[in-house]
Order: sequence, then structure tokens, then C-alpha cells
Amino acid sequence: MNKKIKKMEDVVTIPMTKYVTTDGKEFADDYDANMHQAHLDSMAEAKLCFEKYGIYTSDLMIKNHKNNDQIISNDYLLTRVLHTDISSNDDLYILQAKDEEAEKEILKTFRDYLNTDVMDRRFFNVANNYIFPHTIIFCRDSIYGNYNALCAEREFELIEKALKFGRQVLNMADKKEDNIVSDEAKEKNMINKRELAARLKQGECLEEIFDFTDGQECLIYKGEFEVSDNIIYIPDIYLNKLNLGVVATGENLNDILKNCYTGNDFLKECNGYKNIAKALFDFVDWQHPNIQDLTDCYDEEEFYNEFGIHFDDLGND
Repeated sequence: MNKKIKKMEDVVTIPMTKYVTTDGKEFADDYDANMHQAHLDSMAEAKLCFEKYGIYTSDLMIKNHKNNDQIISNDYLLTRVLHTDISSNDDLYILQAKDEEAEKEILKTFRDYLNTDVMDRRFFNVANNYIFPHTIIFCRDSIYGNYNALCAEREFELIEKALKFGRQVLNMADKKEDNIVSDEAKEKNMINKRELAARLKQGECLEEIFDFTDGQECLIYKGEFEVSDNIIYIPDIYLNKLNLGVVATGENLNDILKNCYTGNDFLKECNGYKNIAKALFDFVDWQHPNIQDLTDCYDEEEFYNEFGIHFDDLGND
């Protein structure tokens, strides 16, 4: 029995034993109580690890890290730090989908194969909302044995990002080198839409121009706020179907530029109020800049007390 669980005798009605976990939840069965308490303990450990390393995990190797050689290997970072759904099982099926119709046909064919040839109906997740063409990987979930249909390009992008992030939080990179990279990254990200279009037409990809970081369950670009024509924000690349590693041409180029926002764009959205534009910039972490999203977080009195501006001054209907 977990020592954190309180055992109580309930004699108010019918005498019975209850098990109370640290969050106050009561259980009649000690097994259920132990399972719930283990979940609570794991969450608490993950929170402490996040505060220490910036990685939300209850893994003991990360949590108790003391320059252990094992923790800095690529394999370890892949299995412990990385948040990808690709399993290590051998039964992988990989197919290319050139457009939405091709993807639907692939998914239907695979479902039919499971239902008729192998009588296996454990298929519950599909690849969707990703730019075409993309590669579909069918692989089993390691816990339940269900099949996932994943977008390989997105999963590999997560792998690359996780390795880079893992090395940073585990102090694997030289500090001086980090600073040099940071300065270069800051300099290369100072670019306006005209300059971006020119570089894309010359064959550069988005990932070669901007340093994308985590937003709200997505990847975004977010620079430093400044009122200028330099691009400072690109929202959710998955939702807006922006492919970081593909050379843009024609319509794709226009789609990219439509999703790039400058400090002046934020200022215009906020009716010329710089302090509100800065607040909106700080607020967005996946969505397109919309002043309504910010004002919805306040009543008018709270908004005026914080910013000294009334809702009507923003021209927000």
C-alpha cells in the first residue's frame, strides 16, 4: 500500500473501509486507489522535472540526471524525451499520399485489409490536416496494439526538434557556441515579406530561414516584438499547411506570405495602440492575430485598468 494513501473507517452508514488519495478522492478498492495515487505521483514528478529541465516527464533518468552518459545518447533522447507516436515494432507499412483522394483510398484499403484478410479491427487514428504530398506510416500502438496512421514528415520533424531541444536542456552544447548560434539566428530572422519572397524563390525553405519553436500543440515562429515591417510571427504551421522543408512555388508562396505577420500588422490590428499590439503578440501561440481573442479575456473595466484604453477605442465591433 502506498504510504501516502489514508485508510479510513466509515461508520456513518454501513461500516466500510475507504482509501483516500492525496487529492481527496475516495476509493472502496485499494488497487484502484494505488493506481490513481501512482498517476498523481507521476504527474507530480513530471512537474518537478519540467521546472528543473523544461521537459515534462516522470522518467527517473531525466529527473535524477547527474551527467549520466546514457542520457546523452541519441537513442535515449529518442525514446525518453521525444514525443512522437512512431512505435519500435517491426510491423510498419509505409505509403505515399500525393493528395487527399489518394490518402482516403490508402486508408480505406488498409481498413479493408485489417477487416477481411487478418480480421483485425484495431485501427483508430488517421493522418490528416498535413500538406500534400506526405508519407503515411501505419504502425501499432505499443500499449494497446491498435494501428495508427501517422504523417511521417511531421513525426521526423518532431524527432529533429526533440534531439535539438534535448541537447540544450541537458547542457550538451558548448555555452559559447550556443551564444554564437543564438546571435546568428536572431540576425537571420530579421526579414520582411519582400525579402522572404525573394529567398523562397531562390530555393530556400522556411526551416532554413526561421527558427520555429513550440506553440500550443504545434510549431510556430515567434521573434522579438518590434513595430516594423520585419516578420515577427508565423502561426500554427500544421493548421495552415505550411511545409517547412519544401521549396515554395506559385500558390504555395502566396500561402506562406499570407501567414507571416509583422509588428505593423499587429499594430494595425490593435488600431495603432502599441501596448495592446505587444500584449496581443505575447498572447498568440497558435492562432492568427485577432484583437477579439485578447479582449475576450477581460471585462471592459479590467482591460482599461491594465491598458488605459476602452474597448471602443480599438474599433472592435
